[in-house]
Amino acid sequence: MPEMGDIKGYAYVLIAVFMIAMSANGIDYVLQGNNVETSSFLWNLSALIGASLIVVFSKERANLIPTLKKYWKVLAIVGIFQGIAMLGWFFSIQAIGPEISSFLGRIGTLVLVILSVVFLNEKFNFGEAFGAALVLLGVYIITFSPIEFLGWRVIYIVIGGSFYAVAQLLIKKNIKDITPLIFTFTSSVMIFLTILGYALASGNLHAPNLDSLPVLAAIPVLSEVVAVILVTSSYNYIGAGKSQVIRSAFPFVVVIYSYVLYRTVLLAHQFFSGTLIIAGAVLLILSRRNSVKQ
Repeated sequence: MPEMGDIKGYAYVLIAVFMIAMSANGIDYVLQGNNVETSSFLWNLSALIGASLIVVFSKERANLIPTLKKYWKVLAIVGIFQGIAMLGWFFSIQAIGPEISSFLGRIGTLVLVILSVVFLNEKFNFGEAFGAALVLLGVYIITFSPIEFLGWRVIYIVIGGSFYAVAQLLIKKNIKDITPLIFTFTSSVMIFLTILGYALASGNLHAPNLDSLPVLAAIPVLSEVVAVILVTSSYNYIGAGKSQVIRSAFPFVVVIYSYVLYRTVLLAHQFFSGTLIIAGAVLLILSRRNSVKQ
């Protein structure tokens, strides 16, 4: 039987999957009445307020300043990378929708493996090569299908997914030294500052659509704060590999949410290619874990 710690870890990441999926559908709704700059600014302002309140009323506030002094570089890099990823996420949802963006976002797993091969002199094993082939095949089908040609519009999620994957690698390497709550809070600060800088530079901030305010007030706190704390906490119980495998299921939850809310249904080739991407990403994670153990 699984130990209590394992059960807690699995429970954390399963709950987080349903919360993370809310992000895609929530952003899609907010973008219907606001541009990317205003939507992303208010979305992450809400997340920052939520994370700040949690830190203030938690015991972790005593460790915040010492942790910042010691690990400020890695915390800043993680936050900036996640800020760039967040912008890519918003632009992608606007360009190709929440369902396809969720599937294509898993290409970040392949990017991580490629970076390991290039910079750490690691080698592909057969499982990773097959997983990479599945991911690339899925991306090709979903991008260049003559039924609905996406073309260059996938670049947003490819860039965003890549930056997010590197940020997760840094979190994984430092999770034993930095608590999940402090990681989440500092990331919220840096993500907000990154997006604020972009929004001010673009000059496209405007007054928000009032109908979107309830979603902006609630969903970011759940999907960007509570869910992130749960996922990061699960690393300490079941490891990053198992957590990432379970988290890979969130695009299917996005598809379910989209159908329930809008009766939106993916085309057959989109669902098939999305499933290929998820299967390839999971195989990459599992094969990499086995390779590291050996």
